[in-house]
Amino acid sequence: MTQSTNQPINQFTHHYPTSPRLKFMVAAGAVLMLLCGWELVRFQGSLRSDFSWGFLLFFVIALAVTLWYLREMLSRVSLTDDAVVVEPPFGATRTVAFRQLVSVSEAGRMGGRTITLIYYPLRADGLVDHHGAAGLILPEVDDHDGLLAALEAQVAA
Repeated sequence: MTQSTNQPINQFTHHYPTSPRLKFMVAAGAVLMLLCGWELVRFQGSLRSDFSWGFLLFFVIALAVTLWYLREMLSRVSLTDDAVVVEPPFGATRTVAFRQLVSVSEAGRMGGRTITLIYYPLRADGLVDHHGAAGLILPEVDDHDGLLAALEAQVAA
């Protein structure tokens, strides 16, 4: 149990580390990028007929997938007394108060399990807007079952 510096002292915060599978996916993507990059460097300066544009395409895809998983791996998921907070490394922090939650569900994505939140957004005056719903997919966390149970308990309350 840790205290966050920007929250009241009496507020409980539990941090959920991301899954080790994300580290593996980042490492695998980096290896693919290095192998494709090495192949592209071999042909640097020559556009011979044996140059494969497929390697360039595969390198770009490997780069995009690696950056996606790196962002997921570096994200922080925290549970406070009244909200779930997702802090991605490059982007705005997303905070969803428990009073906004409509549903919590589990979803599988490429062999991993993630949690999807459906919630009502807040209006400018701080009240919950019941006319539209929004969604938030949490990064894959190590204690998936614990986080899912805690969030489902808040929806049921």
